Amino acid sequence: MRFFVPKQPLPDDQLSWVEAGFAQLDICLGRKCMVTCDVVLPNDHFFPDPYDAGIEAVRVMARRIAGYMQVDPGCFEVSLYTSIDHTLRKDVPIWSGRNCDAAGLYFHQPEDGVYTIGINEDQLADPIRLSATLAHELAHVLLLGGGLVKPDKEDMEPLTDLATVYLGLGVLTSSAAFQFRQWTNNRTQGWSVNRQGYLPEAMWGYALAKFAHLRNERHPSWVAALARNIRNEYRSADRWLERG
Repeated sequence: MRFFVPKQPLPDDQLSWVEAGFAQLDICLGRKCMVTCDVVLPNDHFFPDPYDAGIEAVRVMARRIAGYMQVDPGCFEVSLYTSIDHTLRKDVPIWSGRNCDAAGLYFHQPEDGVYTIGINEDQLADPIRLSATLAHELAHVLLLGGGLVKPDKEDMEPLTDLATVYLGLGVLTSSAAFQFRQWTNNRTQGWSVNRQGYLPEAMWGYALAKFAHLRNERHPSWVAALARNIRNEYRSADRWLERG
């Protein structure tokens, strides 16, 4: 009789990177915070505040996410932007994002101990993407602002994404990482793909499965809230981790 052998979900180098990333976050943040944190879901229980896409609603959401991530709400402020000009690029030594259309920015130049998180106004129409962006930038506040990771670390951005999984925000950040949308009207139909974040889908799935296993969660209810493509990757990774 031939038995099904789960396929390794990632190439060796990516698998080793996730494992090393969790080990580094154990040192930086402490295993206890990962084991005991709530897994934050996009529902009224975790986000009971009204949302009207205004700056104050964004700040309320940021403070709530900061609480889930154990970030001091007094150490950061949130502002909105539409683009980054060359002058700002010169004055700000670190920002999160690849270009002036980045979803979010982290300014590693605190004034009176307060870091600035910039949010692209394009994010405001989609609360899920907004919450994921805020979680990523708040992870910057923890890792970079806390001096736990060096700003010039080569894999600083993907490690920051991994930190959101480690701190219980992975359902939000992975859901925003790859969004597939179909649309139709009375004249045309089509589809579009939106990408956000620094990890490919399979690495999100493996990271979430690793997170669940480290917490001894064998059938966590939060898996149902994952985006379908991420959930499929999670299940493949979970089967491989279960192999013993």
